[in-house]
Amino acid sequence: MTRTTQNIGHTFEIELPRKNQKSFWLTAEATLQFELKPGEPRVIYYKDGSGYPGSSDRAELCDLTVNRIMGEEDELERRDFPELFAYLDKTLRESQNASYWETLFFDKN
Repeated sequence: MTRTTQNIGHTFEIELPRKNQKSFWLTAEATLQFELKPGEPRVIYYKDGSGYPGSSDRAELCDLTVNRIMGEEDELERRDFPELFAYLDKTLRESQNASYWETLFFDKN
């Protein structure tokens, strides 16, 4: 079975609530890396008369890297705040389940 990887760009809008003030919004630009797993072909009939419907292609998120964060007035680069960006990488990666990431990949491709 052949497995390949593919990167896509994605933008996250992150709301940061503030006490007694309106929320502060951040935009995070990220690169998502997916491992692609091809589906199995359909078999219409085996010798015994049965068949197999096959399976669809799969895409599994294997890495998420935030490259830039933009706020209402500021812009942060990864090289200037590596710990913050590493935290956001982990938090965003764990914020959704596998089916969310797979749907996102196939919607963009």
